[in-house]
Amino acid sequence: MRISGSRVAFQTVSKFADNYSDYPNEHRQSTLYNWWKEEARKFGPIGEMALEAKGKIDKYQNELTQFIEDLPAIEQQNYRNVLKDCAGLMHDIGNLTSAVNRSSQILESERIPESLKRFDGWFELFLKSQNIRWIVLDFLLPIVLGIFALILLLCKH
Repeated sequence: MRISGSRVAFQTVSKFADNYSDYPNEHRQSTLYNWWKEEARKFGPIGEMALEAKGKIDKYQNELTQFIEDLPAIEQQNYRNVLKDCAGLMHDIGNLTSAVNRSSQILESERIPESLKRFDGWFELFLKSQNIRWIVLDFLLPIVLGIFALILLLCKH
């Protein structure tokens, strides 16, 4: 799917001005399929970063547990409340990690690029059929009818 049907005469904006611009080196590559292929690479390992953050919080939770065990019994209760909050936070981070992993799998799946590629093929076929329609109906048919009318006119005289 082309952003526009015409070729860019000159580039008016630097491609570094917008992160999501569509200024490929080859103007024929300005399709949604190629844009998606380039942008999908930029997602990076989001799920791995979430797991890394979860690991760090888990490490701090273990250190806090060890610290609490070394405290007198009276002071331990206040810190145990902090540990309960950490457990809730770990649960939330686990949910976030699984949601991010699901999103990454969906965004990086082959379904979207293949669907875009198929649509691009259908759109190209549509453009060809419209060009043929224009040539036949808007160009050749009037010429043929005009020639036929001239022949009939000449045959009458």
